[in-house]
Amino acid sequence: MSKDSPVTPPKWPLRFLRFFVKKEYLEEIEGDMEEEFLLNLEKYSRKKSKRIYVWEMLKLFQPIIIKNLEGSYRLNQYGMIKNYLKTSFRSLKTNKTNSLINIFGFGFAISICLAIALFVIKESSYDKYHENAEQIGRLINLSNNSSEFDYRVKDLLLENFPGTENVCMVNQEQSFVPVTIDKIPIDLNIKMSVDAAFFKMFTVPFIIGDPNNPFTDKNSVLLTQNSANRLFGNPSQAIGKTMRLKRQNITVTGVVEDFPENSSFSPDVILNAENERFKSGYRRVGSGGLDSERWPMKLYIQWNKNATPDVLADKINENQRLLAPYDLNPLDTTKTHRIGFLRLKDMYFNDSTTGSNTKKGNIELLRLSMAVGLIILILAIINYINLILAQQINRNKANGIKKTLGAGSQVIFFQFIVESLVIVMLAFTLGFFLLWAMVPIYNTLFQTTIDPGLFFQFPYIFITSVSVLAIGFLSGAGPAIVFSKIQPIKILSGASSDIKGKSLLRNTLTVFQFTTSMILIFCVLVVQQQVSFVKHKNPGFAEELLVRFQVSNLQKIDTIKMNSLLNELNNSPHIKGLSVSQGVPGYIGNWMSHDIPGADKMSIACILADTSFIKTFGLDIVKGRNMIPGEFGKVCLINEAAYMYFGFTDLGEKIFKYGQAGGYRVIGVVNDFNFSSFHNKIEPLCVILTPPSFASINLRLAENDIGRGLEFIEEKWAEFLPYSPIKYQFYDDWFDAQFQKEERFAKMIGLFAVLAIVISCIGILGLSIFIAESRSKEIAIRKVMGATIIQIMTFLKRDFVKWTLLAFLIACPIGYYVMSLWLENFAFKTDLSWWFFAISGLSAFGIAFATSTWHSLKAALANPVDSLRDE
Repeated sequence: MSKDSPVTPPKWPLRFLRFFVKKEYLEEIEGDMEEEFLLNLEKYSRKKSKRIYVWEMLKLFQPIIIKNLEGSYRLNQYGMIKNYLKTSFRSLKTNKTNSLINIFGFGFAISICLAIALFVIKESSYDKYHENAEQIGRLINLSNNSSEFDYRVKDLLLENFPGTENVCMVNQEQSFVPVTIDKIPIDLNIKMSVDAAFFKMFTVPFIIGDPNNPFTDKNSVLLTQNSANRLFGNPSQAIGKTMRLKRQNITVTGVVEDFPENSSFSPDVILNAENERFKSGYRRVGSGGLDSERWPMKLYIQWNKNATPDVLADKINENQRLLAPYDLNPLDTTKTHRIGFLRLKDMYFNDSTTGSNTKKGNIELLRLSMAVGLIILILAIINYINLILAQQINRNKANGIKKTLGAGSQVIFFQFIVESLVIVMLAFTLGFFLLWAMVPIYNTLFQTTIDPGLFFQFPYIFITSVSVLAIGFLSGAGPAIVFSKIQPIKILSGASSDIKGKSLLRNTLTVFQFTTSMILIFCVLVVQQQVSFVKHKNPGFAEELLVRFQVSNLQKIDTIKMNSLLNELNNSPHIKGLSVSQGVPGYIGNWMSHDIPGADKMSIACILADTSFIKTFGLDIVKGRNMIPGEFGKVCLINEAAYMYFGFTDLGEKIFKYGQAGGYRVIGVVNDFNFSSFHNKIEPLCVILTPPSFASINLRLAENDIGRGLEFIEEKWAEFLPYSPIKYQFYDDWFDAQFQKEERFAKMIGLFAVLAIVISCIGILGLSIFIAESRSKEIAIRKVMGATIIQIMTFLKRDFVKWTLLAFLIACPIGYYVMSLWLENFAFKTDLSWWFFAISGLSAFGIAFATSTWHSLKAALANPVDSLRDE
């Protein structure tokens, strides 16, 4: 051992020894261990002596010599928490009624909040599953808000803009797709035309096929797994099979997995966009020739990781001359076309462009759902606070005794926080089971599929746990602060225990509940009235008993048979009117530019119709005359909106032209009718007389013979067109279906209103209990002095009347503003009449009155001796 070697024990074990050994034993133990350490240094090395010293010190870590075991705050945390939990469960047992009301109120609120959270998560996940989602966007024309570009623009982008990594063509059509397999007609729902680049940009797993070469030729087709199972039994049986579509044979070369529900694309069949027949139509923008043909497609661009979409868009706009030869709207020379990108991750909620045909979400509905969920959660927290405060009299005495025995404000504060956490956790458990039981209802309400199991996955299990703790803390913080400030001397001496400002807080929360209930009732009334208004408004044509039969892509021999079918239908007593058209009210497939002097340049909606169109639809000719046979391709009718838009003062020799030589002579004006939706005002429309186009067959059935008429049509259809599927829809049902979003909104807001009102009733019940108990002695004195039951109940309810009136004054402007914004989505809308406000106010008042009556009556009938016994 060196002379410089230390002769004292190591420092950190010595410090730890002094930390845990009781003072009465420390000096003796420390001296013995130091002596033993010096003896060991003579026998062993310094390193080994230290190890022996540490080991001997650890052996001394025994309860008998550890200091302050029973009084140590740090070592008693577990005991304190255990005591808080025990006291909390004892309190729940003692106050069974309030506890059950709190748990069930919170449980229902948490159930709807969890459902809304799942809905928000699902809606927010659209298209984000693609590996390259952050680098993909759709090319859009900002000047006319269009998503359509000629397909040849794809090559221009790839060749001239280095930031462009890939471009693909996409067209998705929502109409049904009639395919024929072994002469058997089968309908698919949605078709999509893409090129091979689509599968390099988007994440589309293949079951069978080559993602690098999905189409072996222009007539190749891909099926989704569901379509392959439906058509051929399984994916393996589908490969190599031939189907007939658009008058030509197509061969199945691959099967992909079904697109997920959170995808904006949802095709049943995927066609090769390199085939001109599958580009979904073309446009003529000039007098003729290949240079005047345009094939509109949606172009999706994947920019490379070093590029930014804004910079790339600026470069494209600086070189618009490259795209000019393939402009889809060359007549519109007044506009400067500006290019932009709609990012894939924003497409579901923010796609307002024309012609996109992808799934679209409702961001307003999402925001409304989140707001209502937050409001319901706030109402549940308010209920908890009110119900806890309703127990003030009983709790004051208990807490006063605790403080007298030495409990500090901190102990009482944490006691209420733990009790709140216990209630919220029990309520969350109940709410989760309610959510699981009500999944079918929520799926129908939200029109999607929610999965409660998502809450057990990361990161949602962490977020949910933190949310439960936060809700528990927020719920208990208010009562905890109130009761922890109680002075035990005032409580035990019988003095008033009310804390300054507490009544204001309680009354404010109550007014908030009343206000919320009134606003929701007001919204329900307005939404229901608006939906009823637009559904029963006259669309401008006779929609009753009018049926649309949709036809697509008949061969020449089928056209002959179709004419024979139409003759049979025209001669049937079951049918009062028949018209064949391309474009109908509710669906306009043709838009044409015009060059009428003096009118702004815009595309005009056009219906290609026959001479019986006006009579079949029950339209009125307000100026001029109807079209007659022999004028095909020469004349047209316009609606009143077009007459005003073009600035006509008479018909004279007015010509509707769109770049074609001659144009169409305007011979009459029909009344304005809704050919779009009641969301939109009636726009200019042109009805052009053309030879029969079998896109739509419109039939007006005879009254009191609808069933037999439909049977007759189906029999004749099967006779003349056995290989063409029959599809029909009544116009009144079709127009009603346009308001599914509003009806869904009405159901959602109605359900939320009911839940909010139920939760508010729970809070009102708690408040009525508090008022009755806090004024029990005052009520008893009034009864002794001769007050009647009616007078006592009036006395108890006067506060509710004041709060209801205040809430009504607050709710009216808020409800009016919110519903005014919502009604701006409709060109035709109901008026916000005074009775909406009156009914919402009276309903909220009636609910509050009925909820508080039972306990007020109980207090009024109570024996005054029981309340005055302690005086």
